[in-house]
Amino acid sequence: MINNKLKLIITLLILTSMLLASCVPNNTTSTTDNSIISDIESKNDNSVDNSTDESAPDESTPFSEPENSDVDTSEESTPETSDVSAAEESDDYSDIVVEAGYVPEGTDRIFYQYKVFDLYVLGEAIGDDALWDTVSKIQADPYYYYYELQWPDLYACIKLSGVTKEAFEKSNAELGHRYTQEEIELLFSDDVELLKKTFKLKVAFYYEGKLFTLQDVCKIIVDLAETDAYLKKYNKDGALVEYLQYMERALKSGKFVDVFSNVNLYLNLIDSALSQLTE
Repeated sequence: MINNKLKLIITLLILTSMLLASCVPNNTTSTTDNSIISDIESKNDNSVDNSTDESAPDESTPFSEPENSDVDTSEESTPETSDVSAAEESDDYSDIVVEAGYVPEGTDRIFYQYKVFDLYVLGEAIGDDALWDTVSKIQADPYYYYYELQWPDLYACIKLSGVTKEAFEKSNAELGHRYTQEEIELLFSDDVELLKKTFKLKVAFYYEGKLFTLQDVCKIIVDLAETDAYLKKYNKDGALVEYLQYMERALKSGKFVDVFSNVNLYLNLIDSALSQLTE
């Protein structure tokens, strides 16, 4: 029974992950490296004088960069290394590295720790049929749950299934206490803001009820490059600076080459944003 249930849960997780990767609507902004570079190219193109000035960039090149541009789009150069600081020594990248291995190829839309994707405890509490019925409700409207609400799978399934906290606690105890009592209280609460902040990965940035990937943040940096005051609105209580500094250290650690295909692009955008936000 347990082996069959485990297979069921693994299948469910794969299905929901595939859905997450494929449910990006046509009107949703892409967050790939290429789209960020395209935005930079577009801004550079708009700034070019259409006159015959010999100093104008050659139109035959796909990406012409101003001489003093802060953005490096080279994919072949090696990220800078620096001395290990006290902050870097205290950083723990294990959750990002481990979770990154779970992200389906072609998507960067996973914001949460693995434990709130795992439906094993819930499945034991409500049974296989009820679990399938619950997951099918999410599959019927993935954009609403993944993009509008940004609920992790487990929280959405708890809400939709109607499982009681007592039944979940009983199942959790039988399966070796996968969740702490504090985590269970949060999963059965209506405090979505605290839930997102508690279960999000460090690689995700939280702002006013929404979660953003590093790619999302870098697109914001590019889009708002000429309006510093507007960018600063995302830095409530220094949260954006703290996030960017953490991600800068993480990228320089060399552990994310397989996760982010153009590390130097992100490092230069982060450096540019930090200069604006801390000046």
